[in-house]
Amino acid sequence: MKKLFLVLVLVVALSGCYFWKEVESNEVGVVLNNGVTISDVVGSGRYNNSGWYAGLVVIDVSNITIDWSDISLVTKDKQPISLDLKLTFSRSREDACVRKMYNDFRKESRNAEDLIVLVQSRIPSPAKAMTTKYTLDDMLGIGENSETNRLVVEQFLADALSKEFAEICVVLQNVSIADIGVDQAYLDALSAKAQAQIAVELAKAKTGQLEEQLKQEKAQTEIDLEIARRQNEVNETLAQAFEQSPEFFELEKLKVLANLLDENDLVIYVPEGSDIATVLGTTGVVPVDK
Repeated sequence: MKKLFLVLVLVVALSGCYFWKEVESNEVGVVLNNGVTISDVVGSGRYNNSGWYAGLVVIDVSNITIDWSDISLVTKDKQPISLDLKLTFSRSREDACVRKMYNDFRKESRNAEDLIVLVQSRIPSPAKAMTTKYTLDDMLGIGENSETNRLVVEQFLADALSKEFAEICVVLQNVSIADIGVDQAYLDALSAKAQAQIAVELAKAKTGQLEEQLKQEKAQTEIDLEIARRQNEVNETLAQAFEQSPEFFELEKLKVLANLLDENDLVIYVPEGSDIATVLGTTGVVPVDK
């Protein structure tokens, strides 16, 4: 009886049939009823097949993340750069793609390392297409064209990679530019450009300050001219009054004189026609003819 059981186990082991074989949620199953050609592509679950040559090949479709770099790329404006990318991708779950990958890329459908080598071979062409399409300023996100920025550049790269990967039944999940290495001469030129822009902004600010100062000076000049004009009108009116009334003129002279003297100032009145030396040498009060 034991011998019969062992024989049955050996027969089952040598045959291709399978029982309760599991396909995980991150996998797809390739059903081979005759052991050679694909009969069906199935999702997660447990499967049985008692066919003598039947087989179920499990393919992992979970995400794989890699780093990729190239140190010898050139931008649209002929700037030499190095480029570091981070990519996440997976084998396709679509029925037609699973069949194509299993038939055309047998090793890559089963082995992750072989798949990575295949994917890496498809990256250089889209990467070069991107760098030759955009200037270095565009790729760095500092270009003058507001419609071109880092997101636009990465989207172009993602579209190009997706198209390239579709040919090998791989789905691009995400791609990002991790780093862009530039020549030191470019960095020096960029620094000089930034300093020049700062100098221009400072000059504009200084010009604006001077223009504002000039406006203020012009406004003050207008005020001073208006004050002078009005004072001239006052002076003309006073002159006419002085001409018409000598007494008013003398009164104004006395007012001016009074404003020039302090309380302790000594005032000497010299009569008209008198010798000033005689007056200064006389003690007492000098009479003044009226």
